[in-house]
Amino acid sequence: AGHDGAAVIRPLLLLIGALTFAVGCSTDAPEPGTYVARVGDAFLTEESLAADLPPGYEGQDGGTLRSTLINSWIERQLLLQEAERNGVFERADVQRQIKENTEAIAIGSLVESTIASTPFQPSDADLTRYYNRNRANLMLREPHIRFSAFYGRTEGNAAAAETAARRSPTEPPSWQSIDASTRTMRDTITSVNTLPFETNDLSTALVALAPGGITTVETDGRWVVLVLHERRAAGDLPPMRWVRPEILNRLRIDTRRTALRRLVSSLRDQAVSRRTLEIPASDSTAKDSTPDSLVAEPAISPDTLR
Repeated sequence: AGHDGAAVIRPLLLLIGALTFAVGCSTDAPEPGTYVARVGDAFLTEESLAADLPPGYEGQDGGTLRSTLINSWIERQLLLQEAERNGVFERADVQRQIKENTEAIAIGSLVESTIASTPFQPSDADLTRYYNRNRANLMLREPHIRFSAFYGRTEGNAAAAETAARRSPTEPPSWQSIDASTRTMRDTITSVNTLPFETNDLSTALVALAPGGITTVETDGRWVVLVLHERRAAGDLPPMRWVRPEILNRLRIDTRRTALRRLVSSLRDQAVSRRTLEIPASDSTAKDSTPDSLVAEPAISPDTLR
C-alpha cells in the first residue's frame, strides 16, 4: 500500500510543480483592480500574467491562451491550498520526494552548465578513428537501403525525372530543373521496415529493385520515380557516410561523460584536501561512477539512419 501511495503522490507533485511554473503569483495583497484572480491569500496579478504571455500576444487567439493560464493558476492554487490544509506537505514521504526533486534539479543544472562549457568539435580523423575501432558495434540490425524519390505532378515530369536518373543511376539525380515545386527524397538512408511512403505500392516497388535500379510508379494520381542506390543486409557494416550522425552522437555522449567524470573527480579531490570526505574502511573501494543515462547505446537502432 505504501508503494501505491507513493506512485500516486509523485505524479500529483509533478502536476502541482508544472502548474506552479505555468504562471507567477503573489501572496502579498495587491491594490484592488490590479489582479485578475484570487484564491485565498494568493493573487494573480496582471504583471505576473503578462510575463507568461508571448511577446506581442495582445489577445491574438481571442484570449484563449490568457484564459488557459488563468485557469491553470486557479487549479494550481486550489490543489496547493487543499494539500496544505490536509497536511500533505508535512508528510515524511512528501518531504523526501520534494528534497529528492530539488536535489535532482540542482545537480542537473550544474551538470548541464559544465557540459555546455565543454567544447565538442570532433575532426574527420576522430570520426574515422571511432568508425575503425568500433566496427563490431556499428553493424546494422535491420536491412537498410539508400535511395532517391521524385514525386511528379504530371506523367511528363516523371518521364523527364526518370531520364535524368538513368544518366547516373548510382548517384542522387539532379531533379530541381524538372519540377522545382514538387516533393523529392534525395539520398535517403533508412531501414526497409520504416520506408517513409504513404502507400505500400511504393515500398514494395523500391524493395524489389536491384542496386542502380529505377522504376516509375503511379499512385494516388501522382507519378513517383524511385532510384535504389545501395542495399545493405542486417549484420553488414554500413559505409562511414551512413553512420556519421550516429558516430557524432556517440562522441558527444563520450564528451559529456568525460566532462562529468572530471567534474566529480575534481570535487572528490577538493573534498579530500579539505577533509570533508570520509569513507568508512568497509566501503573504501567506493569509486566514481557515471550515470547510466550518459552511456551510449552499443548498437544501431532501426531508426538511427532515418
